Amino acid sequence: VVSGHARFMSNVPPIRGWNGEFGFRRNTPDLRKHPSAFATDEQVSIVLSLCRPGRLVDLGSGDGRIVISAARKGYQSYGFELNRWLVLYSKIRARIAGVHATAIFRSRDLWKTDLSIYDNIVIFGVPSM
Repeated sequence: VVSGHARFMSNVPPIRGWNGEFGFRRNTPDLRKHPSAFATDEQVSIVLSLCRPGRLVDLGSGDGRIVISAARKGYQSYGFELNRWLVLYSKIRARIAGVHATAIFRSRDLWKTDLSIYDNIVIFGVPSM
């Protein structure tokens, strides 16, 4: 008897490459069809140029590069990501960059989060959203 996550993944062929055998975003149906593309430095600059001063949240923050860049520019920035490994990786990157006090990462479902306290909401890389 196969149930839950194992059943969902039972007929999914492995993907080999930079993101591991099954891919760290393999559980999200839309992202299985579209490879995850992290933001380039130029794209991050464009996103931040459109933001107002204040609090910034990145929904589906991935490796944290938008949140960390925002923290370097003086934003109180937050990243919400379902993948706990990416949250840990982002926290490590923020500590190395010296912005761990202003770049906060949480493993949180973006659909169950109150976004009214943020001045800027960033969703990067998923056309269907």
